[in-house]
Amino acid sequence: MKRMLSLLLISTFVSVPAMALDLPQTKLKIIGANSAQPSWKDVEVDFWSKQLPADSSGKVTVEITPWNEMGLKGPEMFHLLRQGVAPISNMILSYNTGDVKINSGLDLALLSDSFEDAQKVIATFQPEFSKFYEKNYGIKVLALYPLPPQVLYCRNELKSLADLKGRKVRVSNTTQADFVQHYGGNDVNIAFGEVQTALQTGVVDCGLTSTSAGYKTGWHEAANYLYPLPVNWQIVGYFANLRDWRKMSPELQAFLTEEFQRLKDKLLAAHAKESEVGLACLTGRGECPLGPPGRMKVVEVTETDTASRRDALKKTILPRWAKTCGAECVNAWNATVGKLLGLTAPAS
Repeated sequence: MKRMLSLLLISTFVSVPAMALDLPQTKLKIIGANSAQPSWKDVEVDFWSKQLPADSSGKVTVEITPWNEMGLKGPEMFHLLRQGVAPISNMILSYNTGDVKINSGLDLALLSDSFEDAQKVIATFQPEFSKFYEKNYGIKVLALYPLPPQVLYCRNELKSLADLKGRKVRVSNTTQADFVQHYGGNDVNIAFGEVQTALQTGVVDCGLTSTSAGYKTGWHEAANYLYPLPVNWQIVGYFANLRDWRKMSPELQAFLTEEFQRLKDKLLAAHAKESEVGLACLTGRGECPLGPPGRMKVVEVTETDTASRRDALKKTILPRWAKTCGAECVNAWNATVGKLLGLTAPAS
């Protein structure tokens, strides 16, 4: 790990006089996304090794290592970016919501009920979010996109969200905990790798993760009911240390901005497909290319729960987040996402 990090201290690029496409000869050093994500193999390997170099007529090449293959856990990426140890890096926003409260503003529980809605929220908030990151942390936002939705897995029958009352639910972030508490459940924090066993033994009654992640880690072997209402999404992105970004030529900045947009579009399509495949694998409804299909029962989302989303947001989830985020953050959210959705986060 130390060797990997020391390599990243080397200048992020080397320039020679511009030739084709007005780009300098450049070699980027990037910390990439988690290689356990299907989209790493299905999209990113080809993008970084073939498409981006081809788009630059060979002027720009990339040395990229997924952060999990560097011995990192994920939360370190924010600090490595701020310090300039990582010139460009992938980062999962929920890993740092404790220190960076604005991160949750993109992905509050029950805020977005479809991929399309999640993308609208991101697009609406990204300009203000980017300004906040540059001003407060010295980090440039290059791309933001949602992973597949986080949905409920439960051991025992769940007819609606009201049935969470009294149940122990494994959560992975604060906004999920607020969601569980709003419906009378008890949020539990345990490591992701321990959830399958915890479901089997009754240490927890339910848990939240994506359909593909739940299948791959065997949650369907311990949980019998799947409630497919998207609770939240896990927003991920690529970011650059602002000092390193400003050292790049305007031509290189423009080129990379376009390339990250292309990558984001490919990842959005891949994650939508991943969610569908995961659902088929958990339930046996359709072909499962990942292995033997499960037999989970899908509980139809009730009209009552669809209607109650806004109530939960207004009464519990949004006020709790706003209280921790501060006036600058709340004002930016209200002027963008709040305006889009007709919601107002109360001033702290």
